[in-house]
Amino acid sequence: MVKYLYKLVNGLYCLSARSIGIIILILVILNIIFYNILRCFEDVEIGLLGWVIRGVLLFVGFAGIFCKAGLKDLRETSLFVRWVDHIKLSLSEEK
Repeated sequence: MVKYLYKLVNGLYCLSARSIGIIILILVILNIIFYNILRCFEDVEIGLLGWVIRGVLLFVGFAGIFCKAGLKDLRETSLFVRWVDHIKLSLSEEK
């Protein structure tokens, strides 16, 4: 799992936060559209937690669109990205 996360972060490192925000917005909007289309065929409902998660992701997407920082700046300030870098260093030391 950590290896895949490491590869994902390295692949996204060249993108800016704005690009990632656009990708998140498109995916969440498509998810909501497909849910409404497929709801006609199956009797499945999204619970309150599912809608809250979609709302949070929409907020993150909008925040990413209006963010002017690149991932290099986020690497220096984000606790999550620092954690991934720590994992990266520990994996490289094991080899």
